[in-house]
Amino acid sequence: MLCSPKLTNHMLLNTNCSNGILDVKNIVFKVTKSILKLRPVKIQIKTKTNESFLTIKISYFDEISLIKNKIQMECGIPCSDQILFYKNKHLKDEDKVSLVEGDENPTFLLLLKNKYIKIIINVHFASALILDVPFDMSINDVMIRIKHKLGINENKQELIYNNLKLENQKTLSDYEISNGSTLCLLVKEIDIKISIKTMISKFFDLEVKTYETIGEIKDKINSIENISTEKQILLFEFEELDNVKTIEEYKIHNMSVLYLVERSV
Repeated sequence: MLCSPKLTNHMLLNTNCSNGILDVKNIVFKVTKSILKLRPVKIQIKTKTNESFLTIKISYFDEISLIKNKIQMECGIPCSDQILFYKNKHLKDEDKVSLVEGDENPTFLLLLKNKYIKIIINVHFASALILDVPFDMSINDVMIRIKHKLGINENKQELIYNNLKLENQKTLSDYEISNGSTLCLLVKEIDIKISIKTMISKFFDLEVKTYETIGEIKDKINSIENISTEKQILLFEFEELDNVKTIEEYKIHNMSVLYLVERSV
């Protein structure tokens, strides 16, 4: 007859230790996962026109209702008029942000209820903007939306409709602006002073207007330093500047420093 092997105290101790190690690993895993969830997640908000107009930082533990509140604060769109979707799923206010866990670039689709209209903003230095806005949104709030897209402060903007300059405190409905209407954006001419630093640490200042292009800035540098525009490379915040873009587009402000590198031929 075969006898069943007896479990010695040593064997029982090893078994208990193994179980203990597994328990500790599980606890560490759960704690680490919870800590990672405390880090804010960036969520991109897009409209049905594929316009990405807002990025929101929020916790995995927050509810969708908080995202709607942030959209209302940033863009003036009431929470009650917002419909959010994630991967074709209609999100409820009580849903948790944790549903995007594992998605490296979560994107929410924002649909607007019927009280919204689509307006077109013509800009002389960029492609036209298409904005979904409430029909009774104030002109100032429209300017804030434009600021989010183009980085142009409200005090530099003038909006024109039917050859009439729009007043900040009035609304779109006051001017009978309806779905599909086109507004013209004018950017006020503002003089700023920028500094140019060369590779030999030489500094000199230039007075420029915010609507001037990088190519025009290079022409001014050529007249001072006798460096042809073809040989010039201008850098701002580690980015090489494109000749056809403007000071405004790069958000270059008063007393900004541009770095000048001479291209070898």
